[in-house]
Parts: sequence; structure tokens; C-alpha cells
Amino acid sequence: MNPNPQPASDYASRAREETLRRDQLNQSLKLLRRVREAALAGDPIPTIEELMAMTGLLPTATDDPLTAVESLIEAATAEREASNRRIKLAKALSDASRGRPAATSAPAAAAPSPSSPQPVARSNVEGSPLVDEADRLAKISARDLDSLPYGAILLDESGRILSYNDTESRMARLPIEAVLGRNFFTEVAPCTRVKEFEGRFRALASGQGLPVVSFDFIFPFPFGAQRVAVLLTRGANPGTVIMALLRR
Repeated sequence: MNPNPQPASDYASRAREETLRRDQLNQSLKLLRRVREAALAGDPIPTIEELMAMTGLLPTATDDPLTAVESLIEAATAEREASNRRIKLAKALSDASRGRPAATSAPAAAAPSPSSPQPVARSNVEGSPLVDEADRLAKISARDLDSLPYGAILLDESGRILSYNDTESRMARLPIEAVLGRNFFTEVAPCTRVKEFEGRFRALASGQGLPVVSFDFIFPFPFGAQRVAVLLTRGANPGTVIMALLRR
């Protein structure tokens, strides 16, 4: 399977969808705060089931309505923060797909060819959410990968999977225990054994080339092909690479 560039409009659409989700979360937070005020004033409030139906959120198991409301507020706030990160990353990838630099200190990059994926040079996106996210990934511990709102895989320099987060496990429909310790390129996703994917990984893992690389790839999953935005950056430990996989 050959990697293909994703139109910038796809990322823009993803950002719009995520913005709608964030707006819904903001509305839910307003509602929940009003419910909390009513509960503190001793007024009747909706049942836990009604609150779940209104917000689409699941509270911590409890029989106390006020505790449930506090739990829902915490869940909505955390989900809104994750949504904000997804919006920033989608917008950054949209700009990168258009060949639009985020900094004026570097010369503008040539428009990417429509026939092949293009890496994103750090110098052309310095200070953008894309590089900000890469910097955050470079410092994150393997234990904290599960906190990310998108798929993330920690690889050693040979491509062996050291850590595989819950989000990617759900999206790829692969149990974590089935992939840990296996080689991503030869055992888990052999479709990625192409220069545009594995070649970029090898260069980055060896310390050569760009420290941040972004491109698109179509994964032929058994349940249907998925177009995925791939972000590669060096990990905190020498020789390791974090692969972020963004899709809806």
C-alpha cells in the first residue's frame, strides 16, 4: 500500500468537527455547573441517568447526585482539554499540507507534490502547534502515553514496540499485549516497509535528517482502510522514536 498525501481540507474538516465537539462540551459544562449550583441550594436536580443522557459523559460510579455532577464536570473539562489539543494539531497539519510555514524567519517551503507525502521541516513550522506537540511528545514518559487523545507508539531504533497506548489499541483494534516487543515494520504493519515511512523512521532514529517528520499514510486494516496523519519525533531516550497517529 502506497502512502498518499491527505488534502488540507481533510484536516480542516477534522478541526471543524472537533470544534463542534468542544462547543458541545462547553455547553455541557455550563449545564453541569448550573445543576451543581441548584444542588448546593437544595433544589431538585436531574437524576444521574438524565445527566448522562444530556451530556454523553459517564460519571464515576456513585449513588450521590452531587458527587456524580462533580465527576461529570471533571470528565468534561478533561475531554475539552484533549479536544483543544486535537484541534491545534489538526490545524497545524492542515497548514503543513498546504505548504504554509508558521514562522516568518524561515523561507517558505515549496508546495508539496500531489503525488507523494512530504515531511514537515522543523524550521518551517517553528512555534506551531505541530512542533509544540512534537516537543511535548519528546519529553513524555512511556507511562504517560495513555493520557494522549490520539494513537502513540514508542519504538526503539530497530522498530521494536516498547509502548503502545490505549487510544491506538482501540483505533487499530489490536490488543496491547499482542504487539509489545514486536517489530512494527516487519510484524505489526508490514505495509509500512516503504522508503516514505520506514526510511524516514530509520533516518530519524539514527539521528540523521529532520527531528520532526509529518506525513500521511493509508493503513489497510482488515476492517477497512484508514488514512492516518503520522508524526515522528525522537523520544526522551537515545535511539527511541515516538510515532503519533492522528485520525477520527
